[in-house]
Amino acid sequence: MCTRFAAGDDPDTRQARDRYWASRYERARQMITRAVDRGELADTTDPRLVLEMLVGPVHFKAVLTREAIDPGMPRRLVDALLDGVARSTPATDDQDGDNPDDGPAGATAVPR
Repeated sequence: MCTRFAAGDDPDTRQARDRYWASRYERARQMITRAVDRGELADTTDPRLVLEMLVGPVHFKAVLTREAIDPGMPRRLVDALLDGVARSTPATDDQDGDNPDDGPAGATAVPR
């Protein structure tokens, strides 16, 4: 498998893969752009990055680790992406983060 990745694709395979993903990316880009236009997502939203953030973990489990994808995973991925995972301020000892409904300690909620 590593040899296959290192050697690259033949031109026909590469072209077929590029066409396949270009059409799917375009559909996803349109959905994300409409959400930006409706004010549901920030104007600075990068549609390609959003798509990669959603597809990457699924691809990782399905292809690389061969783990089962539980039915709740897509929803959790979307929620994590929309809520954000970065801390707005560093965590302190008095922020224990015990309440899972609060999100990460110090996190700033993103309106939906």
